[in-house]
Amino acid sequence: MAFVRQTIFVKGPGGTREAVNLMLSNLESFFDDVDAVTDEIAEELAKVVLYESQLRVPKDTGALLGSGKVTVQPTKRGKTAAVVSFGGDSPSGYVDYALFVHEDMPRGFTKSYTTPGTGPKYLEIGANAALPKLKTMMVTRYREKVK
Repeated sequence: MAFVRQTIFVKGPGGTREAVNLMLSNLESFFDDVDAVTDEIAEELAKVVLYESQLRVPKDTGALLGSGKVTVQPTKRGKTAAVVSFGGDSPSGYVDYALFVHEDMPRGFTKSYTTPGTGPKYLEIGANAALPKLKTMMVTRYREKVK
């Protein structure tokens, strides 16, 4: 992210206060813009994580894969949160074992996953795989929107 640099020239009495107030106002506006862009792209970023995670979900019946979703919801602070989750309703039936598969529980009962690259920690590994793309998307959007 680029840094904002402002040179302040102070002339006459009261100049410093005015300059500082202007600088604070500009910073406040900048951070408001960053917050607004973050709220706008939260769902878009979460969908990338969902996609990467779905590549790693065990495929057995397809129910776990089909249960993946992005839910956008407000936070207590009035911001936007986009949550990626697996489990619950799915086109292939109700999934109540998403956490079980993700955490590979119980120990010693490791399932033999038939599709290479799938298995436990599918959401965590998918999120980590998505990081480079998320960073690029964020920088691009911030540069477009925050002036």
